[in-house]
Amino acid sequence: MTYHGPPPPLPWTPWDLMEGPILLSACVVIGAIMGFFGVGLLAPAPLAVLGALGWYDQRQRRNRQRGQGHPPLLTHLWWFAVLVYLAYGLGAAIADQTYM
Repeated sequence: MTYHGPPPPLPWTPWDLMEGPILLSACVVIGAIMGFFGVGLLAPAPLAVLGALGWYDQRQRRNRQRGQGHPPLLTHLWWFAVLVYLAYGLGAAIADQTYM
């Protein structure tokens, strides 16, 4: 019996590649709706953190199965927070223009 090395890593699927952008888009849309209805300045923060942690956990688990490293959590948190708060501000600006 000969040793053939470790098994090859799992292949990337379209869902693996689209999962993060879909989750980020959903968080951005929800953030814009929150801004439009003025739910409060701190309300988008838990949305951004939960979205980032969910995507990070999925990528970490999948990359561990493949034997690869994973991106830093701070990168995910930064992108989600910035984009959700930008969407919140955009929603608030649209509401200001709508109800003038």
